[in-house]
Amino acid sequence: VDFYLDPEHLVRDNQYFCSNCNKKCDAKRELFFKKLPPVLNVQLARYVFDRETLAKRKVKTKVLLPNELRVPFIVSDSQYGKKQNASFANSGVEADYVLCAVQNHLGSSAYQGHYTADVMDWTTGRFYEFNDGEVTLLEDGPVSSFEPDSDEDRRLTRGSE
Repeated sequence: VDFYLDPEHLVRDNQYFCSNCNKKCDAKRELFFKKLPPVLNVQLARYVFDRETLAKRKVKTKVLLPNELRVPFIVSDSQYGKKQNASFANSGVEADYVLCAVQNHLGSSAYQGHYTADVMDWTTGRFYEFNDGEVTLLEDGPVSSFEPDSDEDRRLTRGSE
């Protein structure tokens, strides 16, 4: 979540085209929450543009998703103003989310493949894989999920090393 909320600096070959200036300029793109939603849908960009082949390429590195996610509430002083943690303004507002579904893309290409979904049954807490007309119980939950209780799991969620 920290990386998702970090500002993205648009510089050099990735500058922002400013319609007021009518030219490309260095810029910073940030995400702010006015309020936290009851259901959080996070989509990871698993495709990148390869400048050598001039085509989209699928990112194949494994992503581990925690079963529970704590999201800090980040607010902005104004529409284009400085962001601050809500803890300074609202004494530590944050939300806890439970992983309830994962969409998977099967296939090596960014242009084709097959999608399946791992979905939790709210009444039992058990996960099922939905693959077209076939539904399979996932005894251990989604393959990409984990309980971050070990040092190795904490290291993986921070994305270091």
